[in-house]
Amino acid sequence: MGVFEEGTVEMPYSILYADTPDEVQITWKNSAKTEVNDIRFSGNGKWKSSTGLKIGTTYDELNKLNEKEISFYGFGWDYSGAVMWNDGKLEDSNLRVFVSPEGETKNDHYGDHIIEATPEEIAKLNLKVQTIIYKL
Repeated sequence: MGVFEEGTVEMPYSILYADTPDEVQITWKNSAKTEVNDIRFSGNGKWKSSTGLKIGTTYDELNKLNEKEISFYGFGWDYSGAVMWNDGKLEDSNLRVFVSPEGETKNDHYGDHIIEATPEEIAKLNLKVQTIIYKL
């Protein structure tokens, strides 16, 4: 059993391809492990979604795939960099995506709030997908 959703939900889980770039975590809806809750991965391995999303997808690529500009939450907490699809093409995809900055961040880029930044500030963040969760 593991603790998920900011420590509020306890669920059984399994790990496939442990300690490799292809590591995948499966959380289960029941202790018999017969019904999948979600599949999540963070390694830069072979996995990608049917829409082409993969670890390392850039902010600009996300916007292009979504066909609408995304929003994202601040960094440094449990849902760090959580992406909001804003009624774009990926809104009903069952994909939860988290971006991470590889560039310069500011203090106001941290915390439980949607980041409001200029296009120049977003470009400086050099955002890339860090985690993908497919919710079944």
